[in-house]
Amino acid sequence: MKKLLSVMMLVACSVLALTACEFPGLGGNETGKVYYLNFKPEQDAQWQELAAKYTEETGVEVKVVTAASGTYESTLTAELDKDAAPTLFQIN
Repeated sequence: MKKLLSVMMLVACSVLALTACEFPGLGGNETGKVYYLNFKPEQDAQWQELAAKYTEETGVEVKVVTAASGTYESTLTAELDKDAAPTLFQIN
């Protein structure tokens, strides 16, 4: 249990460290972007709505891509191989 919690905290810290440089004010004049790979197709509409509100309020573009049901692991692997890999994603 402690090992799992440690790994989860390490992942969370890594994600925060990697995304911090993309937000306004931290890297110069860039407006930044967030790319979120969604795990659950049934929650796509809520994530799209949240992304639109966040972009409207902050000016930071948020792209939400939702993997088809049952294909998340293969979609994640393929997306991580790209130059523009997801900024945020989930793992089991």
